[in-house]
Amino acid sequence: MTARTTRSTRRSAPPRAARWLLLAVALAGLAVLAAACDQDDAEPAADATADDDATADDEPLTLGFVVDPSWAQVPVAEELELFAAEGVDVEVVSFPTGAEALEALNGGAIDVATGGETPTSAAIIENSEIAVVADGSRHSESRFVTSADTGYEDLEDLQDAVIGTPLGSSAHYYASKFLDQAGVEAELVQVGPSDMRTAMDRGDIEVSAVFQPYQTQVIELLGDEATEIWWADEPYIQHSLYLSLSDTIAERGDALAGMVAALGQADELLTSGDDAAMDAVGSAIDLEGDTLATVLDEFEFAVQLEPELADILVARAEWGIEQGNLSADTEIPDYDESLEPGPTEGLQ
Repeated sequence: MTARTTRSTRRSAPPRAARWLLLAVALAGLAVLAAACDQDDAEPAADATADDDATADDEPLTLGFVVDPSWAQVPVAEELELFAAEGVDVEVVSFPTGAEALEALNGGAIDVATGGETPTSAAIIENSEIAVVADGSRHSESRFVTSADTGYEDLEDLQDAVIGTPLGSSAHYYASKFLDQAGVEAELVQVGPSDMRTAMDRGDIEVSAVFQPYQTQVIELLGDEATEIWWADEPYIQHSLYLSLSDTIAERGDALAGMVAALGQADELLTSGDDAAMDAVGSAIDLEGDTLATVLDEFEFAVQLEPELADILVARAEWGIEQGNLSADTEIPDYDESLEPGPTEGLQ
């Protein structure tokens, strides 16, 4: 406020009652002036807060998409403008693996990451700020793939076999569990998903254990010689999750809810085999025709977040400790606290 200069004029003192009246008026005036100054000081802070909120709402929500049919809702929602229809601006960033997407999430490079339940269980141990905002799909068709030349036909034949898999991944989890079901031991070696077909072609490995679409790529490579070896006791169910950080959830809950609503719309299109949806997924994961349809038919596309997921994450963490992927003294968190149901609450 600008200082105000006054000129004083000497006057005789007023009577006593008048002096009290003048004092009361003066004090009232000072109170009004102080309140006005406080309002002036408070308004910029309020305006700054509003500006910050507006800036957060105006920024696109960055979604790290692992190029995998497990999260087929993403290319469908992007290409068919379902995100825009829900009033949310989503920028999709592609990643070859969930590990890289999670690393970007931890570093603040993206707002949402996609990842399987096995690496997610470990990621939450490393960073308790990571939370699951949705379980996008379930897949129960995981199996080993080998060539007829190996002579392997069932799980018991895989004793001492050389099996390629992305170590620490959901595929590594099902490979070890299937082998345990049969009571056999094999040599599990690290092979990246995109390198699996090449490793099989060169003979570096005898058996492939990987998730889609790389599993189908190996089957197509082997053609009529492909042999698929299934579980003995029960299947492995892969959960394909959408993850964010607690700060993002608190600050951008409406945007996350809009994103999830768009993914839910994509579910319906994928389940019905909508041509435009199929084209969007095929373009993203480089599959087409009957092969694409066969792969997508293996998935249950239905965005949800069930409390039972917490127990599944505990089981994956316990497996990680058994395998030595996590240290023996790792404290398994309460994964119930890592499930954030807010964004899925509006789903039918």
